[in-house]
Amino acid sequence: MGNVILVDLNRVNVETSDFKLVDSVDRVGAETVLMDLNSCTLSELVDHRVYAPASKLELELVGDIYVYHELAVLPFFQEIRGQIEEDGGSKGVFRFRRVFENVEASAVISSDLCVLESIFDIPENMVIKRSREGVEPSHIILMIHYKGVIAHVEYTYLRKELVEIEWSGVGKLIEFHSDDLTPMKPKLMPLQYRVDSIIKNAKEIDSVIDTFMKYQRLIGGEGK
Repeated sequence: MGNVILVDLNRVNVETSDFKLVDSVDRVGAETVLMDLNSCTLSELVDHRVYAPASKLELELVGDIYVYHELAVLPFFQEIRGQIEEDGGSKGVFRFRRVFENVEASAVISSDLCVLESIFDIPENMVIKRSREGVEPSHIILMIHYKGVIAHVEYTYLRKELVEIEWSGVGKLIEFHSDDLTPMKPKLMPLQYRVDSIIKNAKEIDSVIDTFMKYQRLIGGEGK
């Protein structure tokens, strides 16, 4: 049995990874390898330990699966999370905006909301608003009330990617825009993450799936 880390190849710099990239299940041996997350289904990897992004989760899952949230493994978000938690994280206003292609949109949003719940606890109330059908670019906006924290979370579907974050807490004011970041060394772009961070942050599927599917039902994705 090998270890297979499923990644979005646009988000990982394979050249800086200690693991080789393979393009098919047949080439997975006893070692740890990387695979494009769109090159196979989880059911095809049932004989291996798999590290998969939450957006890849399916309704019927078997095997040794560890799940990671892509937002949680982004280096800049890890730093912002640390600052929010240092500020107490229990009272403040949080604004999050993400622009991305409308591909598996509900799964990406649900994954992000799992990360926010891990910081601010279970939401007390959530209001979801969507742009009218046919309006371009399309949006989905969530107003979320956590205990002591009000969050404005917005998604816009365009052929580009960016993340904006603002936090106004008891003692800290944070403003972040991914376009303002310069590439990090070695050769890591702002919206890329490291493979070792995936392994460090991934959790067994049983501790993730219920929360993820809860948000999928709320957003209107699979699992309704």
